[in-house]
Amino acid sequence: MALGKIGDVSAIPGLIHTLGDKNGNVRFRTVEALGSLKAEEAVLGLTGALEDKDWKVQQAAFDALGEMGDVAVPGLIAALDNRNSQVRWGAAEVLGEIGNAAAVSKLIELLDDQEKMVRWMAITALGKIGDTAALPKLIKALGDRDRVVRWRAAEALGEIGDATAVQRLIKALGDRDGGVRSTAADALQKVIVEADRSLVLAAKRKTWWLLPVESSVYDLFAQTVALLTFYQVDDLGDNLGELLER
Repeated sequence: MALGKIGDVSAIPGLIHTLGDKNGNVRFRTVEALGSLKAEEAVLGLTGALEDKDWKVQQAAFDALGEMGDVAVPGLIAALDNRNSQVRWGAAEVLGEIGNAAAVSKLIELLDDQEKMVRWMAITALGKIGDTAALPKLIKALGDRDRVVRWRAAEALGEIGDATAVQRLIKALGDRDGGVRSTAADALQKVIVEADRSLVLAAKRKTWWLLPVESSVYDLFAQTVALLTFYQVDDLGDNLGELLER
């Protein structure tokens, strides 16, 4: 295993062969050695270890691929098609941590996955990556049958911060689940602040009507504040929270 630690890429074929060892601890140490090399040649072996029957080996492989960063992205994207749902959501989680936009299109496809945990992780990953290409599917996910999918979708939309999502987030304030309503309110604050920071600051001073803003922006903000007040959503953050208290 010392070869892995000193960065000898020539050790990779032998290490990959050792991944078939019957001893789980040997496989675990082999994955660690492959990960320490941070070489593209090691990715195939590590992605194969994602299906190991020992959860410690699986987790070590996910950790190693995450530490490898962009070089591991193609292998992780391929893992999104794995028949094992645990591998799919684990790969989605790591891709979100890496943050490479190359994974966006495949992660978007996972929003239709039959397993809700896969949908959860794909949504979270898309929010972290922040690519606006995911907006239509994330907005659609606000209507998912699973409440965790809905609140993670609201959270992701807030992270992306694009005003395209505002109207649908407003509708989410009427969701039957309190967690979804609260997350939608937080997301709305983030989106509005991102879309027009000066408007929020002016609203705090109650002089927003003096701003040279388009009527559509004014109407959007006013409608949001009115609905937030109606639904009495808490924890809106400093900007909207202070406004609603006045």
